[in-house]
Amino acid sequence: MREFAEKGADIVKRTGGIGHHFLLFELEVANGRFLRDRIGQVNNDSYKDTKMNPWQERNNTNNKVTGWLGNVRASLAFLSRLPAGDSEPQRPLSDAMAGFGPAGAVIGAIAGCIAWASLAAGLPASMSAIIGVGALVAISGALHEDGLADTADGLGGWTRERALEIMRDSRIGAYGVLALVLVTALRIAAYDSLILAHGGFLDMVFIFSGTACLSRAALPYLLHAASPARTDGQAAGAGRPDHQTVRSAIISGLAIYGLFLWTAAGFFAALAGAACAGLAVYCVLRLARTRLGGMTGDVAGAAQQIGEVFILSGLIIAG
Repeated sequence: MREFAEKGADIVKRTGGIGHHFLLFELEVANGRFLRDRIGQVNNDSYKDTKMNPWQERNNTNNKVTGWLGNVRASLAFLSRLPAGDSEPQRPLSDAMAGFGPAGAVIGAIAGCIAWASLAAGLPASMSAIIGVGALVAISGALHEDGLADTADGLGGWTRERALEIMRDSRIGAYGVLALVLVTALRIAAYDSLILAHGGFLDMVFIFSGTACLSRAALPYLLHAASPARTDGQAAGAGRPDHQTVRSAIISGLAIYGLFLWTAAGFFAALAGAACAGLAVYCVLRLARTRLGGMTGDVAGAAQQIGEVFILSGLIIAG
């Protein structure tokens, strides 16, 4: 029996599947049914490891699509006040951040439609820009604007500890008010300029949607690249996204942004906007590390606002 077992081990290694049948014949002659069953099991297991059933492949694809849509829906529920359906409590926000870019595209598309409707109704571009920015604020529940104001107030503190203490305070100060006024004015002026240059329906929707998409798709990278500034803050509670989440967010965000802005404003304008977005990410990340010792949820909100202004500026300069 041992002789047949050793011979069986050699034959199993043969390629093409012939060794299995030859071994089964010899073992059956020797009445070694136990070894035959074991070799048959090895054969089946090897097939399962090297081959995937078409139904399994289809299920894996469906699971990936379902998971991606779940991330987008969870991101919409977090980033906006849109009815995103029943959320999945078992899905961590750090994983759902992969859908920040597409969720931002949905938010921006709705605001772009509203801005175009006001322009089509006969309102001037300046008023349409104001209405469009107002729609962005209303849809997001002023989530990012609140972070911008808190961050501006916090940076008025002399020390890291004092800055974090001020940012935790829900009251808004002078720095916060000024930051909101200045950034909102810049956004309105930028959209006004772009509406005058690209006033068509698709152009306006693509500009609003693509800008909102890329400015939010960069947030997972910031939360991954810098550790939370405090252990009990929003950034720490959300968790740090992993490499796969960051990669998925950036790829989907750049793909949507590139398609929309290349169509609406041209290749070089889209490229300039993306480059300005990268510059904004670098500036915010450096500021968070040196001034606060890490990222907070408020800084992430401020990053979206600053990134949006930078993207719009790049589109105007190169457009």
